[in-house]
Amino acid sequence: MVTAGYRLGEGERAQLVALRQLPGFQILLNLMEAEVSKFAENLINTKAGQESEILANHYLAKAAAQFYQGLVNSLNNELETFANHSNVTQIQPDVTEALFAE
Repeated sequence: MVTAGYRLGEGERAQLVALRQLPGFQILLNLMEAEVSKFAENLINTKAGQESEILANHYLAKAAAQFYQGLVNSLNNELETFANHSNVTQIQPDVTEALFAE
C-alpha cells in the first residue's frame, strides 16, 4: 500500500499559523471554494442525455471537492497540532517583514 503525504516540521507549522492570520488567507480559501463550485455548476448544466459527459463531470466535481476538503482538513490539523504541541512563548515569524525591507 502506498501512502502519500507530507509531514510538516514545527517551523513550517509556525509559517502556516502566520499565513492563517493574514486577511488574505481567507480570501484565498474563498477563491478556491468558488473554483470548486464551478465544477459542480458545470455538472448541473450538463444536458440530461449526455451520460458520458455527466459521468465525467461528476468525477471532476467530486475530485475538486475532495481536493479542497482534504486541503482544508490538512491545514486545520496542522494548525491544531501546532497549537497543542508548540511552545506558547515561541515568537511567530513576521511574514510581512520582507515587505518593508529596503
